[in-house]
Amino acid sequence: STVGAGRYLFSHDKLLLSFSNRGGQALGDIAKLHYNIVQCYLDIKGVDDEYAFLAAYHANKSAELYQKHYGKNSLIHLYLEAAAYSSKRSSFFDAATHLRNGLDVLRGDGGNMWESNLKLSLELSKKLVQVELVLANFDACDYHANDILRHTSDQETRI
Repeated sequence: STVGAGRYLFSHDKLLLSFSNRGGQALGDIAKLHYNIVQCYLDIKGVDDEYAFLAAYHANKSAELYQKHYGKNSLIHLYLEAAAYSSKRSSFFDAATHLRNGLDVLRGDGGNMWESNLKLSLELSKKLVQVELVLANFDACDYHANDILRHTSDQETRI
């Protein structure tokens, strides 16, 4: 199927069409476009939590550029904010997606995420356990709960 499929083209469809006609450089240009959108949302983020959610969506589309400019931890915190926003609106599937993206970024350096950043690993994993429980994804819930238990030693942290 083609963009628009002979129907009215939304602005987003027009942008995709123009980028797809440009060849190999298009993917980098699309990532830059998403990155610029993220910067706009971050400038006005304080107005409403929804901006964190929208910024996280576009940051995911330009994750490499975002990490270069803002850093890995900033991207992870943006995913946490987006997950909180999604959970408040009972969009638990979106919340789980943002939390998984955060864990993927944390694992991304090839090292042990629990050793490199225990606090963020724990925060993402605990929240993901809660969201997976709401979604009735019991296998995922069990996996992440056991992961927390394997990598934490003190009783207070485990609770």
